[in-house]
Amino acid sequence: MNTAVPTPTPNALDRNAPRPRDLDDRRALRYLAGLLLLSTVVRGFFSWRLGLGDAEAYYWTWSRHLALSYYDHPPMVAWLIALGTSIGEQTLFVRLASLLLFNGVAWLLFGLTREITGRANDGLVAVAILHVVPAFFIGGMTATPDIPLAFFWLAAIRLYDLAVRRDRPPLFLAAGVAVGLAFLSKYFAILLPIVLLVHLSHRERRHYLRTPWPWLGALVALGATGFVIAWNVQHHWASTHYHLVARHHHVGPSLQLLGKVIGGQLGYITPLFLIFFLSTLFWLRRERRDDPGGQLLFVSSIIPLVVLGVISSITDESEPHWPVMGYLPLCAALAWRYETLPLARRFSTRVQRLRKAAVWFSLGLMGLFMIHVSTPALIRLLPASLYQPKVDITNELYGWPALGAAVERLRRVEGASFAMSYHYTMCSQLNYATGDRIPVLCPNHRLDQFDFMTDERSFYGKTGLFVGDNRYRRPPAEAVICRKLEKLEELDVYRGTTWVRRFTIYRCAGFSGVRPKTTGLSAR
Repeated sequence: MNTAVPTPTPNALDRNAPRPRDLDDRRALRYLAGLLLLSTVVRGFFSWRLGLGDAEAYYWTWSRHLALSYYDHPPMVAWLIALGTSIGEQTLFVRLASLLLFNGVAWLLFGLTREITGRANDGLVAVAILHVVPAFFIGGMTATPDIPLAFFWLAAIRLYDLAVRRDRPPLFLAAGVAVGLAFLSKYFAILLPIVLLVHLSHRERRHYLRTPWPWLGALVALGATGFVIAWNVQHHWASTHYHLVARHHHVGPSLQLLGKVIGGQLGYITPLFLIFFLSTLFWLRRERRDDPGGQLLFVSSIIPLVVLGVISSITDESEPHWPVMGYLPLCAALAWRYETLPLARRFSTRVQRLRKAAVWFSLGLMGLFMIHVSTPALIRLLPASLYQPKVDITNELYGWPALGAAVERLRRVEGASFAMSYHYTMCSQLNYATGDRIPVLCPNHRLDQFDFMTDERSFYGKTGLFVGDNRYRRPPAEAVICRKLEKLEELDVYRGTTWVRRFTIYRCAGFSGVRPKTTGLSAR
């Protein structure tokens, strides 16, 4: 009697098992290079076409006053913008470093995933996930601290993994450099040493703590904080006080803040990918708890997600994107998970459908966003009664070149010495719109970087141009003290045929500072 011997199939949980669709490294790298080239062209096109966002203009303003650090953030974003704008002042060059560093993030993610899972396929899938999650792809074309943070964050994890996996202790020094540069990008990098120390304290790796290499790496990372410490010493610990005390007007659990955090994750990550990421976090803990790579992906995800998620839900100055660094390692883990799932036909079909739904939903969402941010097409489709320009944050990208031209023209006509507004985002956009050719003041009661870059008192008694808009309804007479204040011009901004914003330019003769808070003047 003949006994049928079943054809052996790869163990779905064996990370080294060969699979029919596995790619060799060389071919995978060609695919990766092609994907990044296409991605760079798309992101570069929109970076060139779109005006700067309010935060980007603020960071550009910093780059005109290079320093060891800044009030709101460490200095990396300003240094990188200065490097890009040494080529040209167009928005493309303001964002150039972010465009390139996003590609660096993709290469690091590919290498980390390939190293942990043993398959180049998984690295490509991880990079593909990176490109279809809005927080990463759209963030990858903006000049913000988050992109250099992501690059150096992932570089530190990658170098640390190589140091441990290949037993090359000197790489702890390189990882320390990456940690230091991550800290110079954004203060959240303070979590990185905690992540690496937690992973290193496992009994299989604890022996490294008895060698000098991890501690030397820690000293290297600590050395990078010298820039920030020196700036704070020079400015009476202003940034430290701001981040630890001044910005937290309310600290405590809040359903409203929790809803803001959850809503932010749903928007930045999309609902299906959020479900995939969180379930993958549990999968790492359950199925990969004994794998060093799985342990690394788990701790480097769970720590920033929990710590920054909790902070975001208890302080009113938080931003929903704060926990995003925790999703970076989960891109690798998600690729690993779905390439090792059992191949049962019914289960595989259901997973494939969910994966396709997640990808197409995310791509559709990003496509609609890019259409909206670059054209008035979607605005035209909405009834005028439903569209509220003030709450549409994409409108912050529009109208500034025309305003800059108007301000420069009126400056010559009115003999003004400077321009000003009453919010740091307005002041920053005004500064970029005028090409830094006219001093810009930002007189208000909130401390910001402008207070460290310009001496407001040196403009007392002079004539300036005050710019307001419909977003900030406080009349300029209630914001600044002028011997004589008169309205000069209004400038309406349209997207297509839809009115979205109005700038108002005033002449302030005999400027003498900020009006005290206690003054209760009526609008006039």
